[in-house]
Amino acid sequence: AYKWWFHPKVSTSIALGVEIGLAALDRTENVALIPLLILPLVLSKKRFTLKLKLFDFSVVTFAFLMVLSPILYGNIVTYKYFDPLSTATGTFLLDSNCPNTYYTRDLGNVDTYCYSSYPYLTQSTFQQGQASWDNSQTDYALRHIVYHYIWSNRNQVPNVILTRVLRTWHLINPVNQNTWDTQEITTRWPLWIQTIAFLSDYLLFGLLAIAIVSLRRKKLPYLPILIFPVITTFTITLAGYLARYRISMEAALLIAAGIGIEALLSKNVSIVEPIKKIRKALKNRSDTKLNSQIFTWIFWLVILISLVAYANAVILSLPNG
Repeated sequence: AYKWWFHPKVSTSIALGVEIGLAALDRTENVALIPLLILPLVLSKKRFTLKLKLFDFSVVTFAFLMVLSPILYGNIVTYKYFDPLSTATGTFLLDSNCPNTYYTRDLGNVDTYCYSSYPYLTQSTFQQGQASWDNSQTDYALRHIVYHYIWSNRNQVPNVILTRVLRTWHLINPVNQNTWDTQEITTRWPLWIQTIAFLSDYLLFGLLAIAIVSLRRKKLPYLPILIFPVITTFTITLAGYLARYRISMEAALLIAAGIGIEALLSKNVSIVEPIKKIRKALKNRSDTKLNSQIFTWIFWLVILISLVAYANAVILSLPNG
């Protein structure tokens, strides 16, 4: 994306479209990179005419679709229902929407035993039907069963969504979350390595913020870095929390960490700068712009702390899963 930004040519547009197509084959949610990353980047090119913007966007989109076309065509001609990239949506939703992930301390997580919470799925009627269905029909049936469960428990959905978002950023009961993540990958990493990795995420979050500030000051787009945490958060909001769902976000955080460290070493950004601004605002209360900025920071910080406190209180009020 940055190569295209600095050198917007047809070849870089094609390469960008191909890369996004490959990313979408790996993680379906990366399809969102076209409307959420490419479109804003193209529109933000002030020196481009509207015609040139449309051309560049069309080239990227065409290359993207060419990469996906074999699987798109195969799914369209093979399955009864339209499932363009994945027939596993129903399974993902099933594993994250059941009593254990709604009403226990596993709130917002994924539980592969959710299947047993749906008696209809174990009945012979469903199993006989499933034997004659293709993957899209099974996916369709599972999605509608889960949609019914979500609607029947809609009063708990706001708590589930909030918890999933906060779990993405390790803001829910960190000790328990680290243990849960370790159990997910227990065959690969011992607990102490996972604990170091878990704690390092907080450092990466801070470096992400520094990287965004640095890119803004250099008048460079920060969306290519920020978009992956945004898409990951949205995906987990819909599908439930699993550590491996954060893979795209982790890669972006590492790139952001490099940018953030460079900004600190070059003194483009200082970690004590917010403190200096607060002290300046306290001394010079006539600076309306600075005071407004400080108030905005405090306002959003209070909102975040309130949401985290509320979600953790909800978790602690629930029984163990």
